[in-house]
Amino acid sequence: MAVTLSLEVPVRTTLGGVDVATEFVLPKGADYLAFRFIANDGKLAVSGADGVDIGAAYETWDADVRAQRAKPRPDSVAGVHGTVSVFLASATGSTVVETTAMRRGL
Repeated sequence: MAVTLSLEVPVRTTLGGVDVATEFVLPKGADYLAFRFIANDGKLAVSGADGVDIGAAYETWDADVRAQRAKPRPDSVAGVHGTVSVFLASATGSTVVETTAMRRGL
């Protein structure tokens, strides 16, 4: 189930089985996504679909490391009403991910 983020509001979400993508919708005005996979490694992709296997074009991220990823450029992603989505999945087993949509300078 897709998760719609609000600016500056941290959200914890349990990701399902290995490689199952969860869509995170960044709000208009967000410049980047701050995130941390808790307990297990994770994957991030800028294209995909909610609830299906994450595609082959993904980045891997270690567990328990605070990370940031710039919002994908609107011309490379089909955004709706100024929003853009990223897709997160667990790499090794069910895990929790903490996410926050952020603006530059805060």
